[in-house]
Amino acid sequence: MKKQTKQSRKILPSTIYFLFVLVLGMVIIFETVSLINILSIKQKIPTSTTSLSPASYQPEIQPEKTKRGLIKIVLEENQKIIPKKNLKAKIIFNSYEEPVGGVDLILTFNPNLISFVDVVGDKDSFEQIIVNIQKQEEGEIKITAYQPKQVLKGEKNLAFLTFKLLENHPTSIKIKFLGPGIVTDSNLVSQITQKDILEEVRDLDLNL
Repeated sequence: MKKQTKQSRKILPSTIYFLFVLVLGMVIIFETVSLINILSIKQKIPTSTTSLSPASYQPEIQPEKTKRGLIKIVLEENQKIIPKKNLKAKIIFNSYEEPVGGVDLILTFNPNLISFVDVVGDKDSFEQIIVNIQKQEEGEIKITAYQPKQVLKGEKNLAFLTFKLLENHPTSIKIKFLGPGIVTDSNLVSQITQKDILEEVRDLDLNL
């Protein structure tokens, strides 16, 4: 009986050692397989996605929009805005780099606050300048200019205004403008494409 017990004690440590080696071997095999899978996945990732970094990425720069057409009314310098006194202003157009073939301009104002004394086109710019004052009492004056005398691009004068303020009250002379490409309002016509290039207007505000 004692002899059998000694034999079982000798067998037990060797069995435990065998199981430990077996488990350790399985762990090593599992880790090796996992490492191989990870390496194979990395090789499948395109180099274009892994090469980008926050430091090397540069956003696309949008080109600056080219200005095309502007008409503005400017009060001549050294004038004090006083009711019942003649005031002078000029209408200026700017086509930047595009040559102008003609201008259609519609001025709007409050006839109870502003009275026009004279509207004269700049004959140095166009052969034909027509000033329509039929609706002046309703607060509207139209100016049409065509047949340029020279290549008109950049900032040029269109017309000169003489007017009076009838009351001591803030008011303005506006340029009717509904948006680019609309032909029923004011227009700045390209001599090259014959299309409206007006994109911006600046009214004349008269604050006493």
